[in-house]
Amino acid sequence: MSVLQTSRSSMLWLLAFIVGSLLIFLGASPYMISGEVPETVMNSVLLSEIALGVSILFLFHISTRPFLALPRYVVPVVGIFFGLVLVSVLLFRVDYSRFSLMVGFVCSALLLMLFSIYIVKARKGLVYLIPNFETANWMDQAGVKFEVLGESVLPDILPDAVCVDLHSTVSSDWQRLIADFSLLRVPVYHVASLQEMIDGKVDTRYLHENSVGSLMVDGVYEPLKRLIDVLGCLLLLPAVVPVVLFTALLIRIESQGNPFFFQSRVGEGGRIFRLWKLRSMAELSATETAKFATDETHRITRIGAVIRKCRIDELPQLWNVLKGDMSLIGPRPEQPSFVESFNQQIPFYSYRHIVKPGITGWAQVEQGYADCEDTTAEKLSYDLFYIKNYSFWLDAVIVLKTLRTILTGFGAR
Repeated sequence: MSVLQTSRSSMLWLLAFIVGSLLIFLGASPYMISGEVPETVMNSVLLSEIALGVSILFLFHISTRPFLALPRYVVPVVGIFFGLVLVSVLLFRVDYSRFSLMVGFVCSALLLMLFSIYIVKARKGLVYLIPNFETANWMDQAGVKFEVLGESVLPDILPDAVCVDLHSTVSSDWQRLIADFSLLRVPVYHVASLQEMIDGKVDTRYLHENSVGSLMVDGVYEPLKRLIDVLGCLLLLPAVVPVVLFTALLIRIESQGNPFFFQSRVGEGGRIFRLWKLRSMAELSATETAKFATDETHRITRIGAVIRKCRIDELPQLWNVLKGDMSLIGPRPEQPSFVESFNQQIPFYSYRHIVKPGITGWAQVEQGYADCEDTTAEKLSYDLFYIKNYSFWLDAVIVLKTLRTILTGFGAR
């Protein structure tokens, strides 16, 4: 997104906040007319304002990411932040009006949906392709149009970005044009970088010493991420503990053995830790060895099939998060025997251990389950994309996609 488009988008989101605020206050207008506004109503209006503002801030940040279907995120985003407001109200025993809070949610969701649709249509991106690479396969994406430049002359219409293969020869005329674009503050992307944005993964075939350096995580975000992990677990535990205990009881009734399953996994820095899960399979005999889950479907119990589809079997890992072995979001941890094998077979595989493993992650919501060397290599490309773009905003997008995964069963095995 260009600087001009970002400025226009900011103004539109500011307008959305102003209009949304007016709608929320109109929801309390019957009380205002009477001149006596109950404290519960005013609390709900202020809380709705906070939820609306945070929703707009989040949507603005993710709207700067190319190729994102923004309208799909509006209702989940607004729902999450209004949900957090409601949880805070219950925790701190704040008096509120259900009707006023519901009015705030409905007004915010409908308004932001309309604004997001308009913004996506209004900001139709334009990317020029410098023809020093194969451009035939570059098709228009959601919200972005690609055009191949026929000559090295500055066009009348400035694009949002320019794409060029910086590893191939570029003539002096094209170099001058690229310099002109840069002076006009038009971002110039290497073809692999732009492809990375489109696919949401890093192509491991072209990693080299310079791009490997970009895989270092943001040290500023790490302590904040840890704080979010701990607070998130503490908020989730009251709802999760009863579900885990009830599911454990059902597992124990259906089959013999411990309803919990413990397994060694590789964590941050290659350290081994003990991962907790609810058991979804019949217990292994002493002579059996670890395999991919797709090779052991015959061992899945009836309760196991349900909890795997809904990801309930992963809930005990909140304990791993509290202990610091894992994060809520990150690459999924693998078994040591698999890691040892993949390190030999897949280049750069060990780089996924730069960050803490997570209960959910970018690879899980984009690809699903990996069950062989080829799909594991593909999974690695998504993990490296996550590490390279390590941020609060990407984590938040993963949370929204995880909700879709839980509801649809995407990637279940």
